[in-house]
Amino acid sequence: MDELLLSGQRALVTGAASNIGLAITRRLTREGAEVLAVDLRPESAKLFAEPSGHDVPPIHYLACDLAKPAAHNLVVAEATKRFGCPSILVHSAAPPRRESDNVTTVSPEVFDEMMNVNVRAGFFIAQSICNEMKADGVKGRVVFITRTNLLDFSRAGAVLSKTRACRSI
Repeated sequence: MDELLLSGQRALVTGAASNIGLAITRRLTREGAEVLAVDLRPESAKLFAEPSGHDVPPIHYLACDLAKPAAHNLVVAEATKRFGCPSILVHSAAPPRRESDNVTTVSPEVFDEMMNVNVRAGFFIAQSICNEMKADGVKGRVVFITRTNLLDFSRAGAVLSKTRACRSI
């Protein structure tokens, strides 16, 4: 069997149980990376319970609410416990989008949740992982997924996009 593209790599993916995060998680595994999949809901673990293919590493799952202030510490500790320093970080997590949350109606609580997940958690996970990579001499990759409708204030996803854009700067 040919060696897979990411054989021996370790990846941490947030927002791993839906949409692009799920597709990225599955692709990383198919390419040979061992993955810690992080998402909000404990029941999402069943998505990763079955082997993802012949001769590919397992997908580990961690249910974690990234809106909580210390969540990034739990995520990094779990990754380190499972397989050491990740060489790939994909921050794809976003809080559930509410159709009513546009720039004129979003509450401070919902805005804080969006900032905590989209910016704060991603930043501090990346900071910890990058420091580990540097200390361990690991050449790695850090990817932040964001949205493109940043300038559309009328859409329900406008506030979500703006908080996600903050992490792209």
